[in-house]
Amino acid sequence: MDWKEAKMKIPDELAPLFQNYDLPSMDMVRFADLIIRTALTRGTLPQIDLLFQLYGAAKIKEVFCSDFFGLRTLPVSTTLLWSLLFLTEEERREYIRWYKDPCQRWAPRRTVLGEPYRQPGKPLFGGDFAPGSAPAKLPE
Repeated sequence: MDWKEAKMKIPDELAPLFQNYDLPSMDMVRFADLIIRTALTRGTLPQIDLLFQLYGAAKIKEVFCSDFFGLRTLPVSTTLLWSLLFLTEEERREYIRWYKDPCQRWAPRRTVLGEPYRQPGKPLFGGDFAPGSAPAKLPE
């Protein structure tokens, strides 16, 4: 099915959440992630109820978890609230631990597969000198 065939207008109940957007150009299918994240963040209870009726819990959980395990663009307060519904207890505890410890927040969450960038005793960018010693003379 082509997205033009499935184009659905955003309901009037959700329209106040998207005052900065051009509503006639938005549809419920193409902008589902944006609509769900915005409603979870700023929506009222009736708007969130409508969101669950329109998209279903599985789609909303998919969008929430893709944000949670990805870029984490949702505010912390939103994440803490919806993690009660969509995450396991262990994942929630880990997030709270991550949020409370500033060092954990800035630590990288991704791992690099393969050889690490710098090995002890080896230069960072190649070359034939050891750390702390002078580099080899460049040819003239």
